[in-house]
Amino acid sequence: MAPEDFAPMDDDPLLEAVRVGSIDDVRRALSRAPADLDGRSHAYDYTPLELAIALDRGDVVRLLLDAGADANAPSANDTDALTVAIEEYGEDTRPMIELLLAHGARPTDAALLAAARAGDLWAVDRLLAALSAESASSRDLEEIEGALLAAAVRRGDAALFERVRARSDDVSGPYLQWAFEAAADSGQSGMWGRLLQLGEPDLPRALQSAVLAFLRSGTPGQYELLRQITRAAGPAAASQLFAFAVTCGLAVSDRTEALLALARECGGDLEARDAAGMTALLMAADRHHIEHMRRLIALGADRRARDASGRGLSAHVERWPQSVRLAETRAYLVELGVPTERPIGGEPLPSRDPVGPALVVGFALAAAIVAVVLLLHALGLL
Repeated sequence: MAPEDFAPMDDDPLLEAVRVGSIDDVRRALSRAPADLDGRSHAYDYTPLELAIALDRGDVVRLLLDAGADANAPSANDTDALTVAIEEYGEDTRPMIELLLAHGARPTDAALLAAARAGDLWAVDRLLAALSAESASSRDLEEIEGALLAAAVRRGDAALFERVRARSDDVSGPYLQWAFEAAADSGQSGMWGRLLQLGEPDLPRALQSAVLAFLRSGTPGQYELLRQITRAAGPAAASQLFAFAVTCGLAVSDRTEALLALARECGGDLEARDAAGMTALLMAADRHHIEHMRRLIALGADRRARDASGRGLSAHVERWPQSVRLAETRAYLVELGVPTERPIGGEPLPSRDPVGPALVVGFALAAAIVAVVLLLHALGLL
């Protein structure tokens, strides 16, 4: 981080000196600071020590520690000095880790997991070595190994992958799944193959990770692994790609077109339904995604499809009367010849048939005329 990433902290001279001042400014602020050096800023929830670490000001970190700053100052969200150092700088912060440990910092679960997720095997081992034997035995070491493995996979670091694998005879399902999803997210096909030698993935979850990653970044590697996962998962999973294209892609694009093509290539069913009986076309109508509706209908989607409660396209379109695309979507349904339905959770829409209202008005006028005639007759005026 840089000083400009933080707003001025004029209400706390010590924090402001740490943010932008020289080492002498910090010394002067320390001489005037209250006895508690571990108060947290209201805006960022950092102690002066953590702020100095986030700004990579090693000289200030040492000065604060020598002045009595607590490297283990507690916080409501488990932030601590070691975790801040690891999350901000990863392997570049090893001297800072040593400095904090030398001043009594106690490794926390958050710090260990931060080091594992960064793929810093040195930091993990250093933090574990700093724990007492009793404390170390209470840690979930399998979770740490799983996070390390996922980091190696995400980075495509074969050497780290093998070093982590050599540390454990087995990685259980949930933690192995982290690694599969890391491969799916980063498009690491080679790592995916290595992981298959260790166990089987939860393919639907991996598929979701692969889809979201491809829609976000669209790299060739992500697409190739997405294709591999979709083929392995089978037609039922391929059917989900139609829904993913609608719900995760805000507009029709090259990436959503690639999803639709992949779904068809792998035998996906355009009329597949989710737990609520929603097809991809109904989902598009519910979101007023007209481009997606046009594309799905061009592929053969059934415009008469209904959800599990029997509601069709119009009912889902009318569900959001405040939508800026409501009029345009209604017009598209008229173009499709889709009849108007009761909106979901609302009253029936006004009838568009002019005959009924005309008959009501006619009967009312006739009754009024008869009443006037009878009144005039009673008064002897007729």
